[in-house]
Amino acid sequence: YRDVVVKDRCSVIHWSRKGVSTLAIILGTFAACWMPFTLYSLIADYTYPSIYTYATLLPATYNSIINPVIYAFRNQEIQKALCLICCGCIPSSLSQRARSPSDV
Repeated sequence: YRDVVVKDRCSVIHWSRKGVSTLAIILGTFAACWMPFTLYSLIADYTYPSIYTYATLLPATYNSIINPVIYAFRNQEIQKALCLICCGCIPSSLSQRARSPSDV
């Protein structure tokens, strides 16, 4: 019984670390995408051409595109769904693991 408890704890620790690393990637991407606009907003005034505002907002909008891609690479359930949609099959490497409630 003790071995089962230890294995469960190890898997919970592994999945919580994966969740923390996914969150760190998401937050890092958010900071990188919004940093140009934030700095521009702090430095620029109304005399700057509006094209600069649009140019610094462009990476911020990319953040909304990048987040689902990050989740797709980090979550095996999403990978299964994408494989099923794209090619109609699920690779054997993805179909072996049971779903955990702490999957991120």
